[in-house]
Amino acid sequence: MAANPADFAKYRSSVGALVSGGEPPQDGGVNERVAALEAKLEATLPNLATKGDIEGVRGDIKGWMLATVLTIIGSMLAIGLFIKPSESRPISPPVAVTAPAPVIVQVPYPVQAPPAAAPSVPDNSKRPKH
Repeated sequence: MAANPADFAKYRSSVGALVSGGEPPQDGGVNERVAALEAKLEATLPNLATKGDIEGVRGDIKGWMLATVLTIIGSMLAIGLFIKPSESRPISPPVAVTAPAPVIVQVPYPVQAPPAAAPSVPDNSKRPKH
């Protein structure tokens, strides 16, 4: 899209008026915007964490981490030391598994009837000629 020279001229005239014209320079509602930012900052500042708040949270995190590590170590010790295989039942050696005998199914072969004899046609070659 091509730029319109009239847009540049309008921009130059507005910038020139702000820089050379009004008091203080570039006064386009800056005072009102700064006042709004200061009001937001004053409203937000009491809700931010202080150094004491962060130290308290850091102490809580250290306590929870220590409790978690001790719980994991205790669980591992309980599993490794106190839970033993039963000595009353000796472990038997593995038994060799043999394959079962195959099952053979014999299906009788269907008996077919012999093909029907074709009607006999007399052989004319052996007949006497008249």
